[in-house]
Amino acid sequence: LNSPRADFVLEINTAVEAYCREVTGLDGFDLPDPIAMAVALSPGLVRRAERVHAAVAVGDEARGLLMIDRRRTAPPPNVTVVWEVDSAGFKAAIERMCAP
Repeated sequence: LNSPRADFVLEINTAVEAYCREVTGLDGFDLPDPIAMAVALSPGLVRRAERVHAAVAVGDEARGLLMIDRRRTAPPPNVTVVWEVDSAGFKAAIERMCAP
């Protein structure tokens, strides 16, 4: 897009892509922070979401793992998990943000 913001985004994501390829072996990467912000600003991007009870593991082996509890005896839902968004809408939002 030939703008300072677009160049910045490209530079950062080039580093993320290299990290994923070299450290995790993944072929590609996600954009969790930008998608969370896009959904917060434009809730209409959400295509599929679910209210669940979730907790974050704090033990050594699973530290940071998000645990979703779907048991009948689970505590009441405390979070909305977004499973699917309008990817074309998200990409368009990124392009608008990066436009000169």
